[in-house]
Amino acid sequence: MNKILSKVIFLVSSLLIWGALFAELPVYPVNFFSHPIKDIRGDDIFIASRTNSKSNNESANGYSTTSLFDLGGFVFLDKTNASHCKVYLILYDSLNASYHIIDTTDVDDKSGFYLFTDLNPAKYFLKAALDTFSPVYHNYLPTYFGNDFFWQHAQVIDLKSNGYLYDISMTLRDTAKGNGNISGMVVKNTNPIECIQMVLVTDQGKPVNYCYTLNDGKFSFPNLPYNTYRIYTELLGIRTYSGKIVLNVNHPNYQHIIIELASGVNENPVLSSITAINPRPNPFRNEITIAFFLPEPMDYNIQLFDLTGRQLQNYTTVGHKGENEITLYLNEYDSGIYLIKMLMNGYVPANFKIIKTF
Repeated sequence: MNKILSKVIFLVSSLLIWGALFAELPVYPVNFFSHPIKDIRGDDIFIASRTNSKSNNESANGYSTTSLFDLGGFVFLDKTNASHCKVYLILYDSLNASYHIIDTTDVDDKSGFYLFTDLNPAKYFLKAALDTFSPVYHNYLPTYFGNDFFWQHAQVIDLKSNGYLYDISMTLRDTAKGNGNISGMVVKNTNPIECIQMVLVTDQGKPVNYCYTLNDGKFSFPNLPYNTYRIYTELLGIRTYSGKIVLNVNHPNYQHIIIELASGVNENPVLSSITAINPRPNPFRNEITIAFFLPEPMDYNIQLFDLTGRQLQNYTTVGHKGENEITLYLNEYDSGIYLIKMLMNGYVPANFKIIKTF
């Protein structure tokens, strides 16, 4: 009874805090085509591909947009509430079998609760992922609502009313270590592709690890126990088969594996967002520095809000390729919690909290 009451109390306060923050965010289409992966070459490994298709439990529905709804829930790490975690909201267009990343939000670090407000009735996916600075970042795989790390097994939300029970339990990986290594590269038209989520599981389907390809397209799974593994690319809307890899004392390393994406495939994964955001120090007293990575020179916009949703600062500047830093001077504001939104063309908006002390 106390647990239910605490959810209700937190929910009411969250509605008051978050209601005005995330209206009219831009929509970034992610349109996928058939034959996403041509092949994977290396050590006699081969991955076939299959055309894009809709899940069996989905149908094309028309919706009225006269009412707007809330969608929220808790994110859990095993038996504890998640912190340093984001939830991504993905609009699913069942008529065209396409996906649109429309928003992202931080979970509350104390309760693990997240909330999206003012949503049109439609079909949605949710995906939770820990921030890179989380102390357990490497222990849990990004996980969809439905508690699975593959989009094919995610549960579609057919939103027709307010819903606050869309909890996500993140997938704990096997942390055993050994002497085996798997590495390779993802390319398209011979060009390396970055930010592709790679997932490694055992032959029985037990999650082992995940990573994202670097700016040179390379990925690596080091320190693996000898076992039989399967490797996947996790791309929302793309169904792929895995490559089978056997690590043993006679063959402990599989290197130079090449995964090639077919032409016409949009390679941006669900986590195509502003990456490696690191506000420091946080909490802070008078000023805070935000470090982040850009794949190319581009304009970016930073907005500062208080917890009532009132915008305090809004300015746009130019970032360069690679690591960037910007310092905010906030000595004029009272102590408390503030919200920062970062916007870049073609990227999912990034929202995170900062705490000002005396």
